[in-house]
Amino acid sequence: MKNLSVSRILLISLSVILFSCGAGKQYQVTSTLGTIQAYENFLKEYPKSSYAQPAAIRLKALYENRDWNIAKRSNSSFSYKNYLDSYPNGKNVSEAKSLYAKATKDEKQLEDWNKAKSLNTIRAYEQYLSQNPSSKYSAAARSGITEIITSDWNKAKSKNSIDAYNSFISAYPNSNFVTEARKKTTDIMDRNAWLNASSENTTASYSQYLRSFPSGNNSSIAKNRINQIQEEKLILPAWNRTQSQNSYHAYKSFLSQYPNSSYAYQAKSKIQQFENTAWSKAQSLNTIASYNTFLSNFPFSDLADSARKKVIDLEVANIFKGDYGYMPPMNKTSSNGFGATRPTTNSIEIYNNTAYELTVWYSGAESKKIVLPPRNRRSFTLPNGPYKVAASVKASNVTKYAGNERLDGGNYESEFYINTSTSFF
Repeated sequence: MKNLSVSRILLISLSVILFSCGAGKQYQVTSTLGTIQAYENFLKEYPKSSYAQPAAIRLKALYENRDWNIAKRSNSSFSYKNYLDSYPNGKNVSEAKSLYAKATKDEKQLEDWNKAKSLNTIRAYEQYLSQNPSSKYSAAARSGITEIITSDWNKAKSKNSIDAYNSFISAYPNSNFVTEARKKTTDIMDRNAWLNASSENTTASYSQYLRSFPSGNNSSIAKNRINQIQEEKLILPAWNRTQSQNSYHAYKSFLSQYPNSSYAYQAKSKIQQFENTAWSKAQSLNTIASYNTFLSNFPFSDLADSARKKVIDLEVANIFKGDYGYMPPMNKTSSNGFGATRPTTNSIEIYNNTAYELTVWYSGAESKKIVLPPRNRRSFTLPNGPYKVAASVKASNVTKYAGNERLDGGNYESEFYINTSTSFF
C-alpha cells in the first residue's frame, strides 16, 4: 500500500514536470506568434502555468494596442472616449486626450457647418464664421455668402427696377455690387425723366430734365432740343425776315444777335458772298475810290487789309505818274548780320521836321501809309524787298517827292524837312 502511494506521487510529479515543459514550449511558440489569438489560446490551455501571468500582461498590452489603433483609425471622439474609458492609465492616454479634444472640436464644427449648409442663409454662414473663424469650412462659408449675394444681385438685375436695386442695397450695403446698383438706379431714373421730358417736348420739360440730371445720358440731346424749340419760336422768324431783306447789314445784324444759332453758318456764308462780290467789283475797277467804297461798306472784312494795301499802292502809283521831286534813299544806321543770318525785317524811324502834317507812303511787299503831325517821330517795321516811297505835306505850295528803296535787313531813319530852294527829304 505504501509502495502504491509512492508510485502515485511519482506519477503526479512526472505529470507536473511534463505539463511544465509543455507550457514552456507553447509559451515560446505563442511569444513568437505574438498575436492576441495565440495568447488567448495559451491562457485557455495553461491558465495556471507559471507563464500565465506574463502571458496575461502581454495580452493586455496587445488589447490596448489593438484598441488604440482602432481609435486612431476611427479618429472620432467616440473611439478616443472608449479607449480612455477602457485604459485610464494606458500608455497613449496623453495623446488620446489631445486627439479626443481635437476630434470633439472638429465634430462640433462639422455639425455646425452641416446646419449652416442646410439653412443656406447669410445669417447662418455668418453665425458659423463667428463661432468657427478658422475652421476648414470657413472658406466654404464665405463662398456661400458670396454665392447668395451674387444670386440676389442677378435677380435684381433681371428685374431691373428701382425697387429691386434699392432692396439689394438695403440688404447688402457693403457689397461690391452696391456702386453698380446705385448707377443702375440712377440710369433708370434718368431714363424715366427723359421719357417724360421728350413726351412733353417743351423747353420747360427739357430744362427740368437738365436740372435733375445735368450730366445725364441725354443731357446733350436735351440742350439741342431746347435750342431747336427756341429757334423755331424765336430765331426762325428773325431768320426769315433776314432772308427776305437779303442784305449785308441784315445778315450781320442777325449774326450779332444769334451767333450760336443753327442759321449762323448760312448767315456767315451770305456775308462772305456779299463781300466777295463787292471785292470782285472793286478789283475790276481797280481804283482808289472803288477800294475805299469797299472799305466803307465792309470795314471789318477779312479783305479789308488787302483793300487798304491796294489804296496805298494806287496812291503811290499816281504820285509816280505825276510831277514829283526826287527822294533820296533812307539813311541806314546799322546792318544786322550777313547772308543766312541777315534779318528779314527792317526797323524804320521817320521824323517830320516840318510845320505841316506829313504823309509818307511805302508800297511793296507790305504797304504802309504813315501820317505824322509836325515835329513828330514814328517807328515801324517792314519786311525786306523793293519799295516805292512817296511823301507829301499838307501844303499846296510844296512839291510831292518819291523814290525807290530796297530794304535788306537793318535799321533805317529818315528826316523830312522843307528846303525852300532845292529839295524835300
